Amino acid sequence: MDTSFWFFMAGLALAIPLSISANLLTKKYERWAEKRGIKRSQNRTKSLREEYRRAKWLAARPQRLTEYLLYHTITMVANLSASLMVIVLSTIGPVAYRIRHGTVDLPLRVNVITIVGEALGLFMFIIAGFMISRVRQVYYRVHYFPNYRQSVIKILGSSIDDDKEDADLALTDPVSK
Repeated sequence: MDTSFWFFMAGLALAIPLSISANLLTKKYERWAEKRGIKRSQNRTKSLREEYRRAKWLAARPQRLTEYLLYHTITMVANLSASLMVIVLSTIGPVAYRIRHGTVDLPLRVNVITIVGEALGLFMFIIAGFMISRVRQVYYRVHYFPNYRQSVIKILGSSIDDDKEDADLALTDPVSK
């Protein structure tokens, strides 16, 4: 018999059990997706409240904003410098090996060290990029705080400016987290 006949028979034999199992699992998947959506919404609300709290705290304390920006700028410069150094050393290493040994072929260990070093440098560079993005977000939220406040109110409602929250701000330093 032809192979297409056997493929047809296999498809026919699998179609019925697969359709039954799909019908049985659909409700479970819908419940799981709904719970996941609710949890993600709650986490996003909590995160947005914390970001707003931090921006409000920094907006009320310009000197702390300057310290925050200075600290993170130094950290980013150090991270970028280290990643650049790792990438340069990973690139120079194989060249130095070739010159010293007078060969074009590199041993496996040198290739592995080069690849790991360049990957590490690239990873550190990407982390620095994320840090830059985060610091810019904080800066713009604080610098344009009235606009940021209005956008948060549109999302969360006017309940974001509670007296309890203002009292908590005096007790804690949300920037150090």
